[in-house]
Amino acid sequence: MAPRRPRATAESKARAARIAAALEGLLDDLPPPPDLGEPSAPTTSNAPYRPMPRAPRPSGRRRGVDCPACHDPMELDFERGVEIHRCIGCAGLWLDPGELDSLVDDPGPRDADLPTLRAGMKEVQVRSGPVQYRKCPRCEDVMLRRNFGTHSGVIVDECRAHGLYLDPGEFEAIEQFIKLGGLALERSRELRNAKRDAHQAKIDADYYQRLASSRTQYGHHRQHTSSWGNLFTWLDGLFVFLLLFVP
Repeated sequence: MAPRRPRATAESKARAARIAAALEGLLDDLPPPPDLGEPSAPTTSNAPYRPMPRAPRPSGRRRGVDCPACHDPMELDFERGVEIHRCIGCAGLWLDPGELDSLVDDPGPRDADLPTLRAGMKEVQVRSGPVQYRKCPRCEDVMLRRNFGTHSGVIVDECRAHGLYLDPGEFEAIEQFIKLGGLALERSRELRNAKRDAHQAKIDADYYQRLASSRTQYGHHRQHTSSWGNLFTWLDGLFVFLLLFVP
């Protein structure tokens, strides 16, 4: 048996009238719903249609990464399992920090000599052109130009915070440099520089220690001398006093 609806009274009718009067015109100021495009499928309900927003299409481009050389958008690419950025216009490469080490997994021989390295690097063809200082595609700061590994002759554009840019052929030249033992020479050079800097730091520390010691000794000597000077000055004053005031 269906429940019996309560009978409306004069008090309930008056309350409903007050509520309807309070809500009247309340929804008139709301803006209309945004137009999100054509519906993907017709609706069969009596409710107003609200289309779902369209999902963006996946793209191989990472927004904001443009080629530092030709300023075209760079495409994501996978080289030896590492995600890199390659320019389809000029074939340049952008490598984030650590990606070059992941691409070149062969550290090369432990022993190498500079003449053999230079002779082997002459066989590598690297396209040369006018010197250009390029901007980092991440922070827009001007990148540094440095000789990779000191002895490679490959000038790369590097942002110390975000990565480095390689012109066409420079990655292959870096691989050749590593295979010829360039990293071993670089480690030897860094070790020699570290020993030289440590030796120079020791010399500087000894010098400043001797300088501080000599200054301390000079201060003690000056204090001792000034004490005797004060005594002589006091005796001279006493002698003058005796001559003037003692009969």
